[in-house]
Amino acid sequence: MPSLQDPEHFCFWLASLSNRRPHERLDLLRLRDTRERIQCELRYLIAKEQGCQMQ
Repeated sequence: MPSLQDPEHFCFWLASLSNRRPHERLDLLRLRDTRERIQCELRYLIAKEQGCQMQ
């Protein structure tokens, strides 16, 4: 896990962990604004978490 002190490296690492379709991941990685990329990835993760069901 990269340091949070390097947000650009962190957001690329975070994107590599996501279970997105290849074209969705590419759209995310094409974003030029690091803050926007992180916010987009966090929205995706929150939506996935809310869709999870505990067994």
